[in-house]
Order: sequence, then C-alpha cells, then structure tokens
Amino acid sequence: MNFNIVYDSTFFLQALADQINAVDQTYNGDFRVSVVNVGTSSSPQYKLVISSTKTGTENDITITDSGNLLSKLDLRKVKTAQNAQITVNGLEVEKSTNQFNDVIEGMSFTAKRTGNVDVIVGEDIKPLKDSLANLVNQYNSLLGKINTETSKGGKLAREYGLNQLRSTIYR
Repeated sequence: MNFNIVYDSTFFLQALADQINAVDQTYNGDFRVSVVNVGTSSSPQYKLVISSTKTGTENDITITDSGNLLSKLDLRKVKTAQNAQITVNGLEVEKSTNQFNDVIEGMSFTAKRTGNVDVIVGEDIKPLKDSLANLVNQYNSLLGKINTETSKGGKLAREYGLNQLRSTIYR
C-alpha cells in the first residue's frame, strides 16, 4: 500500500510525524510515527521513528522521497521486518507473528527470543494423581465409617454382612 505525504522544508519533525500519522489513520493504522530524542536533555538530537503496527515480512516499511527531504533528515532503516522462525523435529516453520498454535496438535507456544531451546513435552498426569488421591480418600472414609459403625457399641455392631464387605474391600 502506498501513502502520499505532502510536506515542505519548513516542517519540523513533529509536524512531519503528525502529518504522516494523520494519513496513516485515514487508511488502516499500519504504522506509527514518533519523534525520539537520541541525544541528551542538554544536547538534544531528534530522530523520526516509523514503526509498523503489524508483524512479519509482508509488513516491512519502504520509504521513498520525491522531494529529497528524507536525505536531509538522515533517515535510514534501523531494522528490517522479519517473520518468526522455529524448527520442530527438523521441520522449519515460519509465521508472521510469534504465536505458534497449529504446529503441534493440542499445543501452542510463543517465541520470546532468538536462540536454541529444547522443549520436552510430557503428559499431564496431575488429573490422574488427583483422581487417585480422591479414590484413596473415599476408600479410607468408607472403611472408617464401616469400622466405626461395626465396632463394639456401634449401631451395626456384630453385623456379619458389613464385616464381610470390609474384608472384600480390603482384598
């Protein structure tokens, strides 16, 4: 997509930034322009910074200048847009964002930095552990109730059927 900015040599950087942002808002909001002080407060040195609001190589910004103002501004590209790339089991995958949610079924992840990372994925056994712990708690509660009720003085003392059931549960 091409944008035309009308400017003249009397524009200050902030006026130029405002003009570019106004044109961008008319379209899609694909980029933002700001003025940044790369010097100090006592010796300021201002630069115009144009950044894409979208990721990936298809959103790289190219600037052409028919009026030769950009060369006077010492405008140069700081960083070229790029896609995020990962390798999974020897297969290279590239995305325009850092979100990978369709590479490995049932798994999603975000690339946060460059470099090599080994990811080891295992099954989540916590639900199984929780179920087993619940079963043991229920088992202990049942046997405790049977022992209480069938003991001497209990409501079901000397109840042969419950004693047999307890023996079966133990086995």
